[in-house]
Amino acid sequence: MAQMKKTAKAAPAKAKPTPNKTKMGLIQDITNRFSVTAREARDIVTAVGTYGTLKFNPDSQYDRYSTRKIEQGKAVKNIKKQISETVTAAKTGKKGTSSGQAGMGDGEVPYTYFTGPKRK
Repeated sequence: MAQMKKTAKAAPAKAKPTPNKTKMGLIQDITNRFSVTAREARDIVTAVGTYGTLKFNPDSQYDRYSTRKIEQGKAVKNIKKQISETVTAAKTGKKGTSSGQAGMGDGEVPYTYFTGPKRK
């Protein structure tokens, strides 16, 4: 009996993308990056508003625990963080975190800074 030699089958040729599909992909990438950057830029406005709430709210002047300065410091760090995340989003399209916000604290502390969650 003669042994038959097995030959490897050639892989099917990959279809070349048409110019129209590559253009649409590029447009989609630009649109996604723009929307991520716009969302991160809106977070800057939220961060500044949070700082204003913690700084200028009339209730915060009666804070007997002296946490107002600490909360304001967190809000300033958040503004810096949101600016850097906006720059990163403009360069790479990478998502950042939501801006932290001031909310009602527990008991006698009128406003507390709450950190924003990471975006998925």
